[in-house]
Amino acid sequence: MEEKTIIPNTLFASIKGNQNIKDAITQEIEKFLKNAKATTLLFPPDTAPNVRKFAHQIAEAHGLIHESRDSENGRELCISKKSIQQLPADPIISLVKTNKNSVTVNISWNSGGIYSVENLCIKTTGAAEKEIEASLSPDGSWTIPEEAKLLDYSDCHLKLQTSQETLNLTIRNLTETKQVTIEFSDLQFSTKYNLTVHTFNQNYKSEDFPFIFCTLPNAEGKLYTWGNNEDARQGIEQTKIFMTPIPHPAVESSFVEVATNYGSNLGINTEGSLYVWGAILNENRQEFISLPFILEPKISFYKIACGYRFFGAISLEGDIYTWGNGEYGELGLGSVRFSSVPLRIESFNDERTSHRFFTDISCSDYSYLACNDEGLLYEWGACFNPLSGVKAMLDKPHINKSVSSHKIAQVSCGVGYYGVVTQEKVLLMWGENLDNQVGFDDCRILAIPRPLDIENVVQVSCGISHTGCVTADGDVWLWGKGKLGQLGGNYEDSSVPRKLEEIKGKKVSVNGKCTIVLGVDGRLYSFGEGKNGCLGIGVGGKSAKPRKVKITNRAISVSLGIAHSIALVE
Repeated sequence: MEEKTIIPNTLFASIKGNQNIKDAITQEIEKFLKNAKATTLLFPPDTAPNVRKFAHQIAEAHGLIHESRDSENGRELCISKKSIQQLPADPIISLVKTNKNSVTVNISWNSGGIYSVENLCIKTTGAAEKEIEASLSPDGSWTIPEEAKLLDYSDCHLKLQTSQETLNLTIRNLTETKQVTIEFSDLQFSTKYNLTVHTFNQNYKSEDFPFIFCTLPNAEGKLYTWGNNEDARQGIEQTKIFMTPIPHPAVESSFVEVATNYGSNLGINTEGSLYVWGAILNENRQEFISLPFILEPKISFYKIACGYRFFGAISLEGDIYTWGNGEYGELGLGSVRFSSVPLRIESFNDERTSHRFFTDISCSDYSYLACNDEGLLYEWGACFNPLSGVKAMLDKPHINKSVSSHKIAQVSCGVGYYGVVTQEKVLLMWGENLDNQVGFDDCRILAIPRPLDIENVVQVSCGISHTGCVTADGDVWLWGKGKLGQLGGNYEDSSVPRKLEEIKGKKVSVNGKCTIVLGVDGRLYSFGEGKNGCLGIGVGGKSAKPRKVKITNRAISVSLGIAHSIALVE
């Protein structure tokens, strides 16, 4: 029996004859991904041609580099992590109140898979000026300087505990510690993360501890746009349709967040300034502005949402601002029915909301959803009454009590229906279900939120008649109307969630007729109806096969409107 040369950090594929080839290769690659020390998966020269073929395909689906290369024994297939063009996996952040004077920030990451943390640097500003550095040893343990180990509350109000998978940072006397910045890098790719823990004191009762929240700044990118440009809605004059993405010629600033919907566009630059272009509302009419401009007043924002002739944003202070048309209470400002500038929502139906930091917001036809750092879900506008099953107008935000047993992490408004993801990664759906876009085939209207049978959901996108979600493992699920290919794979409707086999995804965006997936490889994949160019693949017509959007560099985020799309690209 020939001896196998042991190569450091390399796994050798072993496909048995009695195994299903695709399943066997998938198992090999998943085992490879879970091995934090392995950087290469090798298929030897005597590997059967059909095994090689499927290995190439499955590696591509996982966003891995795969290449055939010459060795002394022949041509071997090498799959590698080292050059994976994959987007960094966001850390999971949670806060734990330890007592009224201190709070623990828990940050965890996936060290068992591709990503693991290599170095840590913690800096505090305010009365507690301090800098701590820690590094990961080859054996997987942390090396922390002696002075960091001896930290106590009297020193700098900071206590550090680390493992290979979790960082616990306990902060005391938060009114004195103004800000904590945590920098850490990825073991495989040296990708740097900057996590800022903000602390400040507002109008709290004496028994309350100062408010604390975490932000992980989005990567910045250049603005690309494509699709229908009628009335210069993309902010570019002359050309009517862009079949492939182009860099926006009038925008020099880098953006960290973009959103679009019914011909309107919003963007946030690196300073938090809010840009607007496309369909702009005056009180009596709608006009189209081709040149993006900063919307007054100059407030720093980090989240934005586009609805039907109305808009929402969350400031860095955690407040919600709305503007536009509020005929059905969409602005959440009581009797206010129109505003051309963002106005802060100050009145809620519970006393404590004014002291909570909002973390996500979404809007669509005539309604809003938003959640805060406590996981509470708020709704306003034309919303479903869980008792009657019909829509009721709420002109101020109200807590949705039908999900009170869950803590909400992400929200999405479709046209007449809704989806939210809980902190436990459960997907809840409700609303109109005429095309089974809610994901159940036993009702036409679902008034009370119901969990879908998909595990570990991290993101949901609701459109007009179909819905998509992504799991922590990168699985993409789609359901609802599919006659135009917008569910991928075929041209059939699906009353229940159907897994997209071709792609591993990080995020999904849907509209009425098409779908775009941000793959784990940083590429955009589109399918569905493309007659307005919104697929960005260079040709019109419908396509059920996911095809790469024609952008050379990696994408950071994408927003899909009714007839055009915008994306941020490195």
